[in-house]
Amino acid sequence: MNIMRLLGVILGLAFISIYGYIFLTEHLAALGSVLGFLVGVLFILFGVTGKDSVQLLFKKLTGRSFSNGT
Repeated sequence: MNIMRLLGVILGLAFISIYGYIFLTEHLAALGSVLGFLVGVLFILFGVTGKDSVQLLFKKLTGRSFSNGT
């Protein structure tokens, strides 16, 4: 019976690690795609309006600026 329990633990860890990895990589890839899309939109807004939306957003979030570091 101990061999069956050990085999169950090993197979359980294998399934959790494999399917957990698949789950995380798919969701992190989707998150990266969304963030890349939003940065692209900010760059398009910069091209159209002339306002540096990335720097404004950075300043609102952190209170610092790219150019002078304050």
